[in-house]
Amino acid sequence: MSDSEDAQLEIDTQAFLDHRKRLDELRISQVTTFDKSILTLSTGAIGLSLLILQWIVGRQPAVEMWAIGAAWLFLLLAIVANLVSYQTSYEDVSREIVKLDRDIEAGRRLSQDGNIFRTLTLFLNRGALLCFAVGTTLLFWFAYSNAIGGSVEH
Repeated sequence: MSDSEDAQLEIDTQAFLDHRKRLDELRISQVTTFDKSILTLSTGAIGLSLLILQWIVGRQPAVEMWAIGAAWLFLLLAIVANLVSYQTSYEDVSREIVKLDRDIEAGRRLSQDGNIFRTLTLFLNRGALLCFAVGTTLLFWFAYSNAIGGSVEH
């Protein structure tokens, strides 16, 4: 290769690495925002449901009580799954750093395989999202059922 081709390759490599770093920073920002959103929204939904329950009980006998109980359960599961995923994510990154250091010291090609904590973190984050969706759906069902003054016909 000529000197100009080497320089072009070096510039392209640096541009690639800069772009990859920006993408990684964006990914980390998105994950952090997701985690905070699930925690905030789940906690807020539980608080809102307590207000709805207090408002309903003061006006009429509440119906579809199973829905609010199940909503609280799913929202709490979303919070717990999210909090546990912080720890599994930390373990994932710690193991990846050790693996990276080991590969570099041995002069090996960087391994691309994951670890159990990455899989577990992904599972917990998806589970938190699913539990949040189910919990809020049940909460809306409870509020709707009580807003019309009785049980919704099935």
